Amino acid sequence: MREMWQGLSVGDYQPTKDRGCDLRYAATDPPACADKNVRGYPWRPSIFMPRWVSRLTRVLTDVRARRLQENSEGDVIAEGAKEGAHPIHEGCGNHDGGAVPYPSARCIERLSASLNARRGFGWSSNPQVAAIAFAAHRRNIDKVAA
Repeated sequence: MREMWQGLSVGDYQPTKDRGCDLRYAATDPPACADKNVRGYPWRPSIFMPRWVSRLTRVLTDVRARRLQENSEGDVIAEGAKEGAHPIHEGCGNHDGGAVPYPSARCIERLSASLNARRGFGWSSNPQVAAIAFAAHRRNIDKVAA
């Protein structure tokens, strides 16, 4: 998995691409949010991250095809839906204006319509969707057993 990064040479902490460098990642570097002049180095975009720099690897474990309306609330939560208020959930299941505890079928329908209806793949067309599962490993892709 790619992320913003920078390699810094040992000693003078100047940006480098050498393998023997000190690697910094924007997601975990303490001064990550500081301006590059304060931090002392710019971030390299993830698109330019060489394979040897990666520290997160996803391994595909399962792919299933099913119809959109076959998704249960559990499926939606497993896909990454979070508990809490969101503009798309307004009027979904909780009438006191508070956070929606879980995405109800109506909220799933509204989310689908907001993302895909203009392209002809809204809730009512019940398109096929892919459920993709993967295992996340917190190590370089070359160190993950195949």
